[in-house]
Amino acid sequence: MFRELETAHARIVASSTGTGYTPPSRAFEFAVDWDLDSTPDLVRRLSRALGTRTPELEASIALASLGHDIRYFYAGSQSMRQEADLLFKEEINEFAALLHSGGAKADLVSSADWLAVNLFGGWPFKMPYSWGYGLPEDQRGYTSPTHRTQLEIADFVTAARKLFGRGAYQLQQPQLSRIPTQAQMLLRRLRPHLLRPAASGLPSCRSTRGR
Repeated sequence: MFRELETAHARIVASSTGTGYTPPSRAFEFAVDWDLDSTPDLVRRLSRALGTRTPELEASIALASLGHDIRYFYAGSQSMRQEADLLFKEEINEFAALLHSGGAKADLVSSADWLAVNLFGGWPFKMPYSWGYGLPEDQRGYTSPTHRTQLEIADFVTAARKLFGRGAYQLQQPQLSRIPTQAQMLLRRLRPHLLRPAASGLPSCRSTRGR
């Protein structure tokens, strides 16, 4: 576990003490909790069968899923989930454009993936990728983190993006096996872009604090 993520997790825990939000007992871990695709397996296989998931889009989905998985791991309110899903969609398009693969196909794939996570990522909160999957099943659901806790979750996302962007974490074989070899190469090309401020204007995309 990276010290930066342990520290960010500790801040989430500290900010939620005495509130109605209960965070996961441990920090999000790259190797354990990031599967490189936030969409259900059936949607992924269907998209590949139809030929809509090019290597460029596979890489874009994998990178966009980092922030999406972290937000689902820590969870929160229903509006936070809706925002996480929308940001997932927007980041797929942003990363695809960086690989010169934006346009109608990227819009189609990102919209399909947004719909899939929106439909299947919530109630009854029983799937491995459901909202709040960092918690035991009987503790999952919508809660109301304070504004401070929401900022701390955003800071965790930023810390994870920077770690992966500078190459501090190397993808493990179980993760790499989920995407084609060409997409793995393109994902490495995209990594440095995580060191830049996120292009999306959504408020939880990054912390509003300048630390």
